[in-house]
Amino acid sequence: MTTWRIGSSRVERFTLITVVGEIEHADGDRVSAALASAIAAANRRGAIIDLSRLEFGDSLVLAIMAAAHSQAVDRGLPLAWVAPSGPFATLLGIAGLSEVLALHDDLDQARRRLDMTGSGPWPAFAGA
Repeated sequence: MTTWRIGSSRVERFTLITVVGEIEHADGDRVSAALASAIAAANRRGAIIDLSRLEFGDSLVLAIMAAAHSQAVDRGLPLAWVAPSGPFATLLGIAGLSEVLALHDDLDQARRRLDMTGSGPWPAFAGA
């Protein structure tokens, strides 16, 4: 049973990619493919990935996030993230991803970040 969903829409001049639900380890390939497809189709002015409604994710989701970030960097796509809350937010901090990704408390902060920074710079992960 699928307990997650990835959607894409326009918010002003940016693409909003929403990740909703619970992502189990067995969902990894499908989630990764869906997120990669959404990033590939995103408006070149920038994308916001909203994780605020992600209820559960494990270390596999961290790897998917890192791959999404690298894909955006490779495309030259400005990218901001709306941070999750709860245990997954803690996991992001422990893994050090909160230091690498452009994480924001809400959609307005993420939009302002993209407005302020224009086209970057968007650092790549070491070893990516």
